[in-house]
Amino acid sequence: MKLMVICASAEVFDRIAVNIKPLGFELVHYRHVLKAMDNLDEVDPQAIIISARDFPRHWKALVQFVRQERNKSLCPIIILHGGDFSEEEAAKGFYIGVNGMVSENLEKGGEMDRLQRILGRYIAAEERRDVRRYYVDEQSRISICIAHPLDKTIITGAVETISSKGISFKADEPALVKNITVNEKITGISIRVGADFIAPQGRLVSKKPDLVIEFSSITSKEVLLLTNYLEAQPLRIVLKQKNA
Repeated sequence: MKLMVICASAEVFDRIAVNIKPLGFELVHYRHVLKAMDNLDEVDPQAIIISARDFPRHWKALVQFVRQERNKSLCPIIILHGGDFSEEEAAKGFYIGVNGMVSENLEKGGEMDRLQRILGRYIAAEERRDVRRYYVDEQSRISICIAHPLDKTIITGAVETISSKGISFKADEPALVKNITVNEKITGISIRVGADFIAPQGRLVSKKPDLVIEFSSITSKEVLLLTNYLEAQPLRIVLKQKNA
């Protein structure tokens, strides 16, 4: 799991690294917020920490930028703040999608524990997800089409990964998905599974690098059909390791 840390101070970064690496995160340090935003897709972090004192005019822009494509459960964002951080600024942060805030004085009583608890909740949520996610190749006879939630245009794509919890795929025509927003409900889903089809409902949780749909409604019969098919195709669908 990658944790993007955006702060100017090497000392603050080192203090975070010593305490957070044992949780299983790989830390990536940026000293410039705009460069971090440029490299967001390349790094693909599972969590972000940014110093509001170092970047008082840019931290809100970064949060809004990330939230266009990644929701709070997919990529938690934690703000490091100084002593002059106002309640109004804190309220704005939570409104636009911040997961938590801690003092940048991490030696202050309880602050490092608070940071670890916030990230720990994310790790626990990850561990509760179905880890039997399979990478799909071209021979697996798994395909997807969805109906655009606004104009019902049919969108097809190449499936990248799938589990009983969700699916990721690359749209054949990316222009068709530009105006679908993260957290949008996707009800018109049809997934081919070998000779059968399933029709779960879900919501879009990410658009980059792939479209990721988390299933919100899938029948037990569909789960059984999907699971049985996936587990019968060991040579063509590779089980994704938990920390892959």
